[in-house]
Amino acid sequence: MKKASPALAGGLLLLGVFFWGVTFPVVKEAMRTLDVFSFLAFRFFAAGVLLFAMYYKKIVRCSKATIIKGIGIGALLALSFAAQTLGIKYTTVSNAAFITGLYIIVVPAVVAILDKRAPGGAQTLSVIMALAGLTILTFTLPFSLNAGDWWTLLCAFTFGLHVVSMGRMMGDVDAEAFSAIQAMTVAILCGVAGIFSTGGLDFAAGAASWKAILFCAVLGSAFTFTVQARYQRSISEISAAVIFSAEPLFAAIVANFYPGINEPLTARTLIGGLLICAAMAVSGAKTAKTRK
Repeated sequence: MKKASPALAGGLLLLGVFFWGVTFPVVKEAMRTLDVFSFLAFRFFAAGVLLFAMYYKKIVRCSKATIIKGIGIGALLALSFAAQTLGIKYTTVSNAAFITGLYIIVVPAVVAILDKRAPGGAQTLSVIMALAGLTILTFTLPFSLNAGDWWTLLCAFTFGLHVVSMGRMMGDVDAEAFSAIQAMTVAILCGVAGIFSTGGLDFAAGAASWKAILFCAVLGSAFTFTVQARYQRSISEISAAVIFSAEPLFAAIVANFYPGINEPLTARTLIGGLLICAAMAVSGAKTAKTRK
């Protein structure tokens, strides 16, 4: 699979992160009438069906490596969502948002272990700036750790591993076929988790929940994870993590305009957002310089 230019890859990943941010208030609305594992199972099943319908010929001809990696990395993604779900259940939203964002530290740490060398100065600076922006956006006092926070920390770790895996293991796979298999893997595992945790999946969701499921399935899952599978390998894993750190910024902006939520934008949103944007600029400049 040929690599794209870093500018194109970064731009498409940022668009995908924007869609992830948009899904935050959408999911919040859906959770009023639907349990979490049912939502995730339906969301990723719908995304998988859409991808199977669009790329059926690629899927039936895909390599064994694509299938194995789709299932393996899909299981890692399912674990991330499950851990995040359990964390949110037992901790505060602010704690969950901040701790989940700590994958910005996990990614360079894992990369350093795999490469047996520390990240460069520009990459380290971009991570510090992104972490500072994330902290300003999401961190609140008083801060205390509870059982839910440990689950959320597991989510940060597994999502960091997912980012690294997507950057290093996509060279010999078909991105679209991989994304379909990954989505179906998440759907099946979340469905099983829902059956064991609540006794079954909730098919009696209201119209608003089904609209949220379809929106998140198309833009937040099918599109975004396919873009990640195809384009993330064109930039460094650390650059990808910095781009993904913009998710809470987009969520905060969208929540300001979303009917029924209308969370006001604050100075923290502006300052944190500017730091994250600056981090992306530093990381992007380093990627462009390296490519030359």
